[in-house]
Amino acid sequence: MLGLLVATDDAWAPVAAADLGALLADHAHCEMKAASNAMSLVARYGGMHDVVTTELIMRLTDLAHEEIDHFRRVMIEIARRGERLGVPPVDDYAALLRARAAALPWVTGRPRDRAVSLVERLIVCALIEARSAERFKLLTTALEASGEMHAFYAELFASEARHYRVFLELATQVCGDEAMVRARFAALAEVEAGVVTELSARGPRAAIHG
Repeated sequence: MLGLLVATDDAWAPVAAADLGALLADHAHCEMKAASNAMSLVARYGGMHDVVTTELIMRLTDLAHEEIDHFRRVMIEIARRGERLGVPPVDDYAALLRARAAALPWVTGRPRDRAVSLVERLIVCALIEARSAERFKLLTTALEASGEMHAFYAELFASEARHYRVFLELATQVCGDEAMVRARFAALAEVEAGVVTELSARGPRAAIHG
């Protein structure tokens, strides 16, 4: 699905659905981090006018706004259940993916130096959104089909899948070479598959990237 090379273990969705309180808290933090990440890209690269266009800044801003809306909706559900957000958990998935992506050489050409780190970050974002979309889709299979949470995660599946495409479009816009972006995405998809396989050996958890 969405360029991912390995599927999430079948055991994940039932575990996640059985502990929605923990899952929702983790999910809220994921949405908050996604919003912060989009705006951090604007803050770090927005002044590089030879690399970043106003259109790209606005699209990242739109993404951040949407992620904040998702965070708010998850928080409403957490409050409805009489629960609390809690401290942000360590996200080994995102940390390992970013670190291993940064260590992987570009072997089929690379963007110009001022653009390379932004292109890399956008591709990694695309992979994270793709994995989130896959998890949301799986979650709907473990939730009651007529329930509100089923409809909520079905909606978010579509949203995360769209975000995946947006990040790849932005990476191509910055890079100027679609084939190069696709080659790098394929290489990083292998890295992502390794991270997911490694973490799955720990057993499933009620976390979006658990």
